[in-house]
Amino acid sequence: MVLTATMPIAAQSVSSEGFSITYLDRNVDACTDFYQFACGNWLVANPLPPDRSRHSRLNELADRNARIIREILENAAFSTSPRTPWRSSTSSSRHFTLANAT
Repeated sequence: MVLTATMPIAAQSVSSEGFSITYLDRNVDACTDFYQFACGNWLVANPLPPDRSRHSRLNELADRNARIIREILENAAFSTSPRTPWRSSTSSSRHFTLANAT
């Protein structure tokens, strides 16, 4: 989510991606414990998964990127588009030259 100056904060929707003011723990003094202030409510809402020794927004981003890459690769693997000489793995296409193109 991108915070914009034209949209009031109250009108901005909370997204699972990016920063949200709902993650702030305003019960903590930012000068005393800034990490708890900045991430306190996110930590409460996102407990440590049992298969991880640590968890943060960066881990969420890495997991999201892995899901996107997997989807792209799976879609490409199951694509029904015809193969071109440039994509074919036959020996004749490996030796394709510009002279053969005309």
